Amino acid sequence: IAWILDRALGDEMTTIYSKRELMKIVEEHEGSKESDVDEDEKRIIKGALSYSDKTAKEIMTPRTVVYALDAETQIDDKLLSEIVRKGFTRIPVYKDRLDNIVGLLFAKDLIGLKTHVLVENLCQKSTLEVNETILLDELLNLFIKNKKHLALVRDDYDGLSGLVTLEDILEEIVNREIIDETDRVSDMQKLARKGVKKHDN
Repeated sequence: IAWILDRALGDEMTTIYSKRELMKIVEEHEGSKESDVDEDEKRIIKGALSYSDKTAKEIMTPRTVVYALDAETQIDDKLLSEIVRKGFTRIPVYKDRLDNIVGLLFAKDLIGLKTHVLVENLCQKSTLEVNETILLDELLNLFIKNKKHLALVRDDYDGLSGLVTLEDILEEIVNREIIDETDRVSDMQKLARKGVKKHDN
């Protein structure tokens, strides 16, 4: 009878679930004793399903708390100590004003530096710039394609809105803050809302 029905009605249509339905299924599995989907797996699956709906503006470090250096600043022992204290591995370098980013200073390039030089002479000139509205899945592909870990986020008037990193996107996917031994602040957006400035521009 089943064979006759298959021949008469054709193959059964494949069920397609929306993201919301898939997340609901994951939650139901996590809450069931018979399921082997645990809390961490549920959190990561939900993050992977939802991160592509978010924009760079939603997760970026706002410009008010961006730590940046003037291109004409001389790298001396005081500045080196400050950079170590801040704990950032990539530092935007600007000329005249923060909106005019001319490159990135990599903290690793300062290791063993014996002579005092200008920041501009050590910074990498190649930068990745994106609009505030770019979706995170597209931004992740840009990071991978361009082999970058940090992007400058621009508003519609080409002003600097903030910075977004590969780590920021990974945090959205795993649904958890990734804090290493150099991090001084876990939530830069929360810091920005408090009005604390990290640069002297």
